[in-house]
Amino acid sequence: MTCVRLKNALVNLGNSKDWDALVKRANAGKLDGVNVLLRPVSAESLDNLVATSTGPFITHETARAAQSLNSPAPGGFLIVSDEGSDFVDQPWPSASLYDYPPQEQWNAFPETGTNADAYAV
Repeated sequence: MTCVRLKNALVNLGNSKDWDALVKRANAGKLDGVNVLLRPVSAESLDNLVATSTGPFITHETARAAQSLNSPAPGGFLIVSDEGSDFVDQPWPSASLYDYPPQEQWNAFPETGTNADAYAV
């Protein structure tokens, strides 16, 4: 899914005639080291646009990654005690991953995976 508003904002910032031209310039390395100065209101608007257009994608990908982390590997198995209790004494996180905004969820997810790997049997 693409966001037309975000594409248009980036085309304008990149001083390009259209999206394809901007992508071509970026792939050729012509935008390396380019800085853009924005007024505070414009910068906040762009930040909000990026957050709202990437949020659903990041939330979906975080959920997919969490699901695969919570599933046994192909041909693998999960071990649980007869009482249904955990075999490891792993502290619960101070906040749920889903309490964070989408971009922070994605940044916090590798730590969650690392913690789970530390207790893998």
